[in-house]
Amino acid sequence: MRYILITIVGFFTTLFASGQTAGNGEKIMTEIAELYNKEVYDEMYPLHAPEFKSKITQDQLSAFYETNIRLKYGKIISWDPDKGKAGTINYRVQLENGQLDLSFSLNEKNEISGIQWLPHHEKKNIKKRDISNINYDNPKQTKLQLLIDSLALDHLQDSVNCGLSIGVIHNGKTEMFFYGSNYKDADVLPGMRTLYEIGSVTKTFTSILLAHAINEGKIKPEDDIRKYLPGTYPNLQFRKRPIQIKDLANHTSGLPRLPANLTKQPHYDPKDPYKNFSKEMIYSYLKKVKIDTFPGKINEYSNLGAAVLGIILENVYQKPLEELIKQYVTRPAKMKDTKFTLSEGERNKMATGYDDAGAETPYWNLGAFIAAGGLKSNMEDMLNYLAANMSETNPDFKLSHQQTFKNATTTVGLNWILTTTKNGNTLIWHNGGTAGFTSFCGYIKKKKIGLVVLNNSGVNVDNIAINILKGMNQ
Repeated sequence: MRYILITIVGFFTTLFASGQTAGNGEKIMTEIAELYNKEVYDEMYPLHAPEFKSKITQDQLSAFYETNIRLKYGKIISWDPDKGKAGTINYRVQLENGQLDLSFSLNEKNEISGIQWLPHHEKKNIKKRDISNINYDNPKQTKLQLLIDSLALDHLQDSVNCGLSIGVIHNGKTEMFFYGSNYKDADVLPGMRTLYEIGSVTKTFTSILLAHAINEGKIKPEDDIRKYLPGTYPNLQFRKRPIQIKDLANHTSGLPRLPANLTKQPHYDPKDPYKNFSKEMIYSYLKKVKIDTFPGKINEYSNLGAAVLGIILENVYQKPLEELIKQYVTRPAKMKDTKFTLSEGERNKMATGYDDAGAETPYWNLGAFIAAGGLKSNMEDMLNYLAANMSETNPDFKLSHQQTFKNATTTVGLNWILTTTKNGNTLIWHNGGTAGFTSFCGYIKKKKIGLVVLNNSGVNVDNIAINILKGMNQ
């Protein structure tokens, strides 16, 4: 769900050092590891300098360690000093499920003034695939087809990747292109009905359903979310400003990206991290979480917020989200195969997913988070979805594209991201990702161009999408 439902994020605070020594660094590293492995993240906060604390709260730091590191990588096993940016203390940290690079700096009091965690990438030659052996159905006759061919083959030359489906709408027509294979152990070219997990693109479906509820008068964008939740939640406000419905749909609610207790769910599995996280667990977490900024002011991506929005819509209509999405989004858009839950026969149409290191990964079961990233779809359906959004003949689709938040760097509708291109046009888009799949769906209405990219690996496809859009926009 991204870009993906789980990703490592660094705190890009200013990194500087003053009189720090290797001994001081080792002492701090040991404390970080001990407190992290005990899961007492609140006790890590006093290790940091006042200037650091002015940029991030204790709850935010705890949520970062719990949801962005512990969730995916597990416990710290060992660490070794490493080379890195001058003026910082650097370690390569070995965890149960991978390696991370840690850099931090200390002030004169040996307090952490800056810290950054990043995925560790070995400096080695990536195994290249012989592109002459890659299957495809691109006729390579037009300039656009040649551009797509070049981008697709470059992507699949990396042996981490497996298959790729690309669909475009331009010049009043639709084209589809398929490359590679659905599985690494077989030579099966993807087709227009090959199913993929579409991750966070699901959020745009949830927001079209929200737009329908708004258009029907069942809900108002400015409503306090507590109006639609069972029980009492006195903490879901900041200085008397409550979280509003629209705040959930433009990521300004102040809720964290993921609940800090995600790993506490029954039978937690890091390879399928949402499977057993229930609606009741979300309600329980909402009773405890505290927000520390005015809702509606700061855009911080929250899968939890999207999940809560889906639950609210179920409560409003007293129907399962899957039924509502089918009735008000996929059926109007003529999407026959886009679903949260697949039958055994439908699962046989799924491509196999591979993580960003090329290892086969299980499909995700999103539990109570389905509204944030649980849909599976194919190219035929997604091009119908793209066309429905581009035409805006349906008032629900149209409303979802209207701006609800804007700051110096980000503009958001109802989950759709609105980006101004260099020539002044508006690109309406969203991307997605799970452990084994990434996706992109977007269009420029003024130019009547749009595209969908579906990929069965964890490698981001935004660059492919943006370059194709540039090629169509020339």
